[in-house]
Amino acid sequence: MGVSLAFNTIGWDSQNVLFNTIDALIGTSIGNAQPAEVKAYILDTEVDITGNLSLSAISQAQLTASVSNASTSAAQALVNASGIAVSGILASNMVNSLADAYINYTGDQGVVKASMINISSKDDASILATTNMKAISSTTNDGGASILGGLVDAFTSEYNYSSKSGTQVIKANDIVRVASDHTAGGVTKGIYKYKGTEKSIDLTT
Repeated sequence: MGVSLAFNTIGWDSQNVLFNTIDALIGTSIGNAQPAEVKAYILDTEVDITGNLSLSAISQAQLTASVSNASTSAAQALVNASGIAVSGILASNMVNSLADAYINYTGDQGVVKASMINISSKDDASILATTNMKAISSTTNDGGASILGGLVDAFTSEYNYSSKSGTQVIKANDIVRVASDHTAGGVTKGIYKYKGTEKSIDLTT
């Protein structure tokens, strides 16, 4: 079982995980807004120019987020094997931005002179979010064939000598495997455990 949490914001005060989770689940706005601002302005200043006057504010706040989560389960038994895989993602992405262009006088009325006055603002915020979630569960009920096969492979691959090892000093409980082309006795591909006392033996005969 795996769960991923992802909370990304622009223009909001940071919050704890609990408040972020509530916001994402029920769409509330517990956090305090602090817009990412872009401003172009003239404040309490008189302007007298012969050319054109242009004020332009463009905000292009962009949030790019990617989150993924994968959960896998593999069950294997003789019979009645069962498995479950659970994967979850809770993600929230919010952008709060502001673009503002203006001329303002807080006291007496001011004078702005120009051939042409152009004031514009554009708030072009965007969010690009991708989420990838996988939950994979596999079960095997093969009467123990895979388990038995694994045990056989492990046993046959763990031996001390083979019938092609020549003369060796063999000790009690050493394991010897008979090669498939051995013709001097024994069962080909068979496994033998030595039970005698330690001595030198020619394994090719």
